[in-house]
Amino acid sequence: MPEPLEKKPKETKVHEAFIFTYQPAEKQKHLDRYWSRIDKRGPDDCWEFYGCILSNGYGLLPIGKSGRPQRLEPRAHRLAWVIKYNMLIPKGLCVCHRCDNKICCNPSHLFLGTIKTNLVDMHMKKKLNRLNPKKHTEKKQKEEKSI
Repeated sequence: MPEPLEKKPKETKVHEAFIFTYQPAEKQKHLDRYWSRIDKRGPDDCWEFYGCILSNGYGLLPIGKSGRPQRLEPRAHRLAWVIKYNMLIPKGLCVCHRCDNKICCNPSHLFLGTIKTNLVDMHMKKKLNRLNPKKHTEKKQKEEKSI
């Protein structure tokens, strides 16, 4: 009877790794493109990303040709954290927003946390209402109308 094949763990691509692996000129080209898409304001303000915005509301900086295995798609806020701290995001952690603005790339608004930390943070700020999604939707619609 043949032995069962071991499943190889799926390799995950670290999209922000180009900061450490690309040649300086190539890296600088992408960083210039990144910063040109950010509206940097005061040190306490949100620095909003105005490039590609995903349907989930997060910014994305595509690097490379679509459909190619070498294509990288770092999220804008994650890239901001990597640039600021000059290190990759530790495995198992995510980059969370203190300001709850998904396109904000101001490193002073970002912090590392687990998914649980992020959910607790959102709950504490009353941004997440899983117990009553209808109430959450109504509140959001009311906020949008007042703008």
